[in-house]
Amino acid sequence: MKLYKATTGDYVLFLDDARVPPGASSVTAGTVLKLHGIDGMYSHCTDDLGGRYHPAALSEVDVVVPV
Repeated sequence: MKLYKATTGDYVLFLDDARVPPGASSVTAGTVLKLHGIDGMYSHCTDDLGGRYHPAALSEVDVVVPV
């Protein structure tokens, strides 16, 4: 499914490398992030350590249960 279809608070597994805005941290296939919202064509996500990421809302993801 597309990231923009996930619900705020979902943990998502990226199925492919995601596009990110210039200068933002990369998001590679296999990464799991928590979705905090969509803002235009990019999203706001965090990892378990609080790192911020902004993958494209059109990224292919699966919703997963955090371990």
